[in-house]
Amino acid sequence: SGLVGSAVQRKLSSSTLFKSKIITSNRSSLDLRREVDVSNFFSSARPDTVIVCAATVGGISANINYPTEFLLDNLQIQNSIFLSSLKFNVKNICFLGSSCMYPSGISRPIKEDDLLSGPFETTNEGYALANTAGLRLCQMIRRQYGINAYTLIPNNSYGPGDNYDPKFSHVIPSLISKLRIAISNHDD
Repeated sequence: SGLVGSAVQRKLSSSTLFKSKIITSNRSSLDLRREVDVSNFFSSARPDTVIVCAATVGGISANINYPTEFLLDNLQIQNSIFLSSLKFNVKNICFLGSSCMYPSGISRPIKEDDLLSGPFETTNEGYALANTAGLRLCQMIRRQYGINAYTLIPNNSYGPGDNYDPKFSHVIPSLISKLRIAISNHDD
């Protein structure tokens, strides 16, 4: 589990309202880009609810330098999970999108209606496009199959388990990392 997945897992595990068994995987044990592996996992686990927290993620630098990988990896992850969800009769799908799905230059506060009302920010277009495809796929699955499939869009995420690599981190962990280095070097 990554940053968001581990946070969701901690929250569900500590909830007194949540009584179901939580089944998770991580990158080292399951490559979600491989449809056959995901199908085998679903065949064994038989989930009734799927929360899609998995994604290939990174900061602005990574998104600028690897847009193709961000688009392809995330489409493969989503497609594998959604196909297995349909194949194994999952009842509920919660897909976590990203605030980068909103167009650049929109006025604040943002509204749901702002989605697809303008071009994506060019610095993360691959990731934004994949997330938007996931959002639309949830809408189509809900309409066509009657499955409770929906998308949540967190506006930002950071915390325990975050990536502090200066080339791949998001803004907040990057600032924390830079501050830590400056303090240890006694920089102004």
